[in-house]
Amino acid sequence: MNTINIEKRFEERLAVIRRAAEGLPQGKRLLILNNCAKLAKYASVAGKQLQTGHYRHAAYDARTDVDFANYATQRKKLWAALLAGRTISIEIEDEVGHIEFHTRIHEIRREIQDKNLPYVLCDEWYHPGPGRSKYKRYWLQDKLTDNE
Repeated sequence: MNTINIEKRFEERLAVIRRAAEGLPQGKRLLILNNCAKLAKYASVAGKQLQTGHYRHAAYDARTDVDFANYATQRKKLWAALLAGRTISIEIEDEVGHIEFHTRIHEIRREIQDKNLPYVLCDEWYHPGPGRSKYKRYWLQDKLTDNE
């Protein structure tokens, strides 16, 4: 079975549209040519995705390097808040940025365990009031003071 070359097919059709736009006034012609350029870019991206086999059953991760850098920055900000003695919750999101809060907390718990850090990450359920959902609040407790 032959695979379709989307980029080539799009370029053929866009060439027809560009030729038809030559006789239009400058404003309309440029509008059409700009949109043709955008369509050509979309076709290029779609063609690359088809060549690499991003199918429904394939494991495809749309996150970028910037996303991963943001995750690390957010985790550092959460650590800084915890080490400063603050109690943190999902409401810290405005300060830290939009995050997968439970995932960052899991990473912090795992880091404490893996590195055998002298802390315990404590948590409690908090009920903010009627009409709002409950959520957990987290804080650090020193293992050394825990034993006394």
